[in-house]
Amino acid sequence: MLSRSSIRVIAVLGFCVGLVLASALPVRGQSDREDTARLVNALNIKPGTSVGEIGAGTGALTVAMAREVGPAGRVFSNELNPRQREATARAVEAAKLTNVTVVEGRPADTNMPAGCCEVIFMRDVFHHVEDRAAMSRSLLSTLAPGGRLGILDFAPRNRHGMPADDVVATLERAGFSQVRLEAAGSRWYLVVAVKPVS
Repeated sequence: MLSRSSIRVIAVLGFCVGLVLASALPVRGQSDREDTARLVNALNIKPGTSVGEIGAGTGALTVAMAREVGPAGRVFSNELNPRQREATARAVEAAKLTNVTVVEGRPADTNMPAGCCEVIFMRDVFHHVEDRAAMSRSLLSTLAPGGRLGILDFAPRNRHGMPADDVVATLERAGFSQVRLEAAGSRWYLVVAVKPVS
């Protein structure tokens, strides 16, 4: 039978291991529903809006945005990983959505038509991009004039993540205007930027 001091040591060790494991997990803004609401509000997404998601993963936000923009809107869902693209296509089919185009992602290019989107967003993706300058220029090209970009990401933790100030500076150098830190929580931030009209 374990002594009380042994139980305390095990409890403390378990707590510490839990903290380490939690810090290694991907950081999300909060939940898919809360992130969707945050992006819809900050980027003024409405029925009929054309939206692009870069790094869609298995498509949770793609499906949510497709429902937000409705049949008159359009969602381009970009993902590098072929298995995740297939998962997104299955999620779109299961949701009976007809307004989504799944796009093969590229490391520094949206691979979407120029000017096709009024809004583009990335969640927990921008810090993974190696050539952020090239990707930022591609994002700018993919947006229609006056289009809005949202970068939902997190500050560095265990050498993973990116400071919000670096995101702002990268987008400004690429030619975006009105770049600002829209919102920040303890484990996430949202940077919003606009493509100049001329």
